[in-house]
Amino acid sequence: MSQPLRLLVTKARRTLCAGLAGGLLLISGTYALAQPTRVAETRHPRRYLVDDGYDNRVIGDGDIFSFALPGKRYVQCGTDNTESGPQSSGLALTVVKRDTDTVRFLKPRTHPRGTGLVFVMGAVLEPDYSVTALCDYIATPNTALNRDSVLLLRVDTLGVVRWRRGYALANWVGAPRGLLRTGDGYLFCANRLAFPGVPGPAYTVPHVTKVDFAGRIVWERPLGSRGYGNVGAVFDIAAHPDGSYLALGYADDGSPYVPGASTFGRNDYFVSKFTTAGDTLRTFRFGQPGVHETGTRLRLTPDGGVATIGFRYRPNSAPGSRPQEGQVFQLDSLFRPRWSQMLQWTLNFNWTYRLLQPLVSGDVLCGGVSFLPYAGSTLQQGLITRYNDRGVLQWDYHQRYQNALGAGFNTMVNHADGSAMLTGSTATGTTSSNIRVYGYATYLTNVGVPYEANLCARPPAAYFAAAAAGPAAVQVLESSTAGPRYGVLVAWRWAWGDGTFSDGASPGPHAYASPPPVGTAVTLTVTNNLGCTAAYTAYPFGPLATAPAAAALAARLALYPNPSSGRVALALSGLAPQGPAALALLNPLGQVLRTATAPVRNGQVAATLDLDGLPNGLYLLCVTTREGTATKRLVKE
Repeated sequence: MSQPLRLLVTKARRTLCAGLAGGLLLISGTYALAQPTRVAETRHPRRYLVDDGYDNRVIGDGDIFSFALPGKRYVQCGTDNTESGPQSSGLALTVVKRDTDTVRFLKPRTHPRGTGLVFVMGAVLEPDYSVTALCDYIATPNTALNRDSVLLLRVDTLGVVRWRRGYALANWVGAPRGLLRTGDGYLFCANRLAFPGVPGPAYTVPHVTKVDFAGRIVWERPLGSRGYGNVGAVFDIAAHPDGSYLALGYADDGSPYVPGASTFGRNDYFVSKFTTAGDTLRTFRFGQPGVHETGTRLRLTPDGGVATIGFRYRPNSAPGSRPQEGQVFQLDSLFRPRWSQMLQWTLNFNWTYRLLQPLVSGDVLCGGVSFLPYAGSTLQQGLITRYNDRGVLQWDYHQRYQNALGAGFNTMVNHADGSAMLTGSTATGTTSSNIRVYGYATYLTNVGVPYEANLCARPPAAYFAAAAAGPAAVQVLESSTAGPRYGVLVAWRWAWGDGTFSDGASPGPHAYASPPPVGTAVTLTVTNNLGCTAAYTAYPFGPLATAPAAAALAARLALYPNPSSGRVALALSGLAPQGPAALALLNPLGQVLRTATAPVRNGQVAATLDLDGLPNGLYLLCVTTREGTATKRLVKE
């Protein structure tokens, strides 16, 4: 980041924070929008450990992750330590209703050796509603043969562990974080030592690991920080609609450095953009000179930019005290800061952001913990703040459970109706001898409609040429495209029409047990690295239609409006019961631009085509069914 931009960001940050300093200490006030409304809340005796710091030299306590299930239920995954014994800290699942009542609590036996500590550092929800968790496993006793490792496992909501894999990664330091599900596996952050064997501070290098759906390592790659010795770390990963990935953390600021000296004050916020193969596309640092800063969460925003949260150590503070101040940034599509806000350190407590959710309006939600003066002591409360797309505070919402003196929000599930389920912890008591910590859940309305980037805005296009290779065999030549600029096809699934399947881009000739009948369909389904799919169907042994019937089929195909400026409705009737119809959009040169499938219901196909992103001109739409292929011209203007 160039010096003029750094000074500009610093100046803007001071101005915004000065205007915000009083606002965050208000429990109520006048706001631009109405605050959320609490509908339900509850606490339970189980609690999840949470690590607020992202320091690679300290073992983390884990984090909490929450996901929506069918039937207005939620599954929460985290680290539970309410038991004693050799497995006192381990993965736990809680299933709760929207009214916050607990359905079940599960603590599967996930420890690889029956002993040790398992801390949940990342989790994703699978299509079958099981949970894949990324864990930091601390073996006991910790010896050269019984070392710390990264643990990846899948567990369902009944507590059954589907599979589990451990990784003793070379020169790995700190806790793994930032688990992301891709089209063919998972990505996670597992930072490494920058200078193994060199005495002094434990410098780290930003590092990402890719594994397949069985947990097998595909690659391990560093992300260039451009700082001294490539020093830095990453803690969160997000997929980008252009087929790339973004990682957030910190990086050395790149100023002259004397090896062995303290690194305090040298960390900038750091964003890296990389491909599905781990190749770095570009990096960006931003922040205030001389201030120790770390990014912890990032999410894409409706304007094509990125929202991030993180923290900085209060300027001019002693390295031993390190008071933290939470920060939120809005970056543009080139990762340049547009605005920032800060939770200022007060009352000798760290103010931290743990939650981040952009909204469809362009506003940004973030939340975590706030500390307020209360009856001569301090009151810890759950906090949510909402800023508009210019960084102006719309409201801040504080909540605690009944008369409890401690509370905090750790995870949030947002819904399209603007409501949200928040999970965290609450505490009773005022001293170390009588304090007790509980799990906590609350359901709020009027929070905001969440924005989720459409990773499939430019979907892949499946296509192949097929020809009969004799009376009982077929040969195919695949020519599908991945979709977005950095997209890559990662899976090919062939359905041969005889109940058998094959995988791979070039499966070779397929032999049937007997000559297949006319109308036998061969379908290819492709998946790109973002998890987007497309399918195409061909009839290598001939469709059922005769030439007159094919003409009649084309006559029944209707497109409207045609010409069109964006969306086109498709309708085709008079079909026999069958599987999905294959749609293909071609340019005048016969090149396949987009493909899709549409179900046949009651003898009819009805679908909507999106022409966004295509230049004006003439196109051909092909609809392939068991009866044949119908083709019509389509004009975009």
